[in-house]
Amino acid sequence: MRDNSYMYTNNPFLPKVRRLAVNDVIYRKLSYSQAALKYGTGKSTICKWMKKADPDHRVFIDTIPSRPHYHPQEIKPEVISKVIELRKKYHRCAPVLQAYLKREGINISLASVGRILKRNQLIRKPKQLFYGKGNNPHRHCLASLEN
Repeated sequence: MRDNSYMYTNNPFLPKVRRLAVNDVIYRKLSYSQAALKYGTGKSTICKWMKKADPDHRVFIDTIPSRPHYHPQEIKPEVISKVIELRKKYHRCAPVLQAYLKREGINISLASVGRILKRNQLIRKPKQLFYGKGNNPHRHCLASLEN
């Protein structure tokens, strides 16, 4: 079973439906248009399923994730590890880490450094203020609304 976290659909019955549509075209001699009407898809979709089907037509046609396998401009793992190493060593913010990297000859944008830190949970979120009973600084505004 495949990991469904990156699938465009989580319908567990879709692979079986695809196989049934292909079998209808092959064994029941339905046209692509008739099979498309029966299964609620397009004619070109049935054609694609026919191409993906195994020769024995007994195997389900799995959902292939649409997530790309790689990005041509992704940041190299060495650079990511260097950013993490500098953060743990110096405990400094993203602009300072970017300056350190630039000094070492690694050219990376400030946004990329911040994104790397965020993905690796190395950024502390700002603390949110909690106003308890009677501690709200805007209580004088609220009091005037009540009267």
